[in-house]
Amino acid sequence: MKKSVEFWKHIIIAGIIFLIIFPTMGAIVLTKENARLQKEILSLSPNGDDIVTVGTNNYDAASIVRKRPLLSYQLLYPELCADFMGFNDDLVDSKMIFLTFDDGPSSSTPAILDILKSHNVKASFFVNGKSSLFAASRLRRIVQEGHAIGMHSYTHQYSLSINTYNLKIYQSLSAEVLRRGFIYCDWNVSAGDALKEATAESIIENVINGVSLCWEPAFVLMHDNGNNELVQALPKI
Repeated sequence: MKKSVEFWKHIIIAGIIFLIIFPTMGAIVLTKENARLQKEILSLSPNGDDIVTVGTNNYDAASIVRKRPLLSYQLLYPELCADFMGFNDDLVDSKMIFLTFDDGPSSSTPAILDILKSHNVKASFFVNGKSSLFAASRLRRIVQEGHAIGMHSYTHQYSLSINTYNLKIYQSLSAEVLRRGFIYCDWNVSAGDALKEATAESIIENVINGVSLCWEPAFVLMHDNGNNELVQALPKI
């Protein structure tokens, strides 16, 4: 009986010690991690050489108020600018649907353009940097048939072009893009056509359901990447 009491006494004492030490160690670890994250956040702060201002509504162009002299990289490629004067609110309402295609041009581009032409629909093609006669002919046709071309990336290598991989410089990059007159376009409806298991039926369902859930203009994300399932789904969409 005495041994049983001593046993449980040691168990209780050990439990109390554990309940004291474990939270204390956790608090120390969290404090150190918090300090590390605060230091990292401070290192990610923008340089402050530019102030980005927006217009009176969501469709006005952003502008830049310069506080400091141009930085060295801002002097590169001075001709790389866009003349954007802002959107016209009267041309966009909650029932407007924008069809967009990333990653092209590709072997699918002619078929996509044929389908759009047959339905008298214009779209936006956010293309990758490609310099070949194959790409040039398709880009030329996109423009000639009244569609818009936007910049998706140059290399499409995530380690070089996606913001989450460039946390220390992406704010400066964003400010420079805006300073040069370019604007961001993002999607709120995904066709899911880039998934390996995508089918024409799933693509149609994703788009129709996604658009029906939008309370604002719908920006439909699709891909011009040679996927025949998307080509099959596009007429129904």
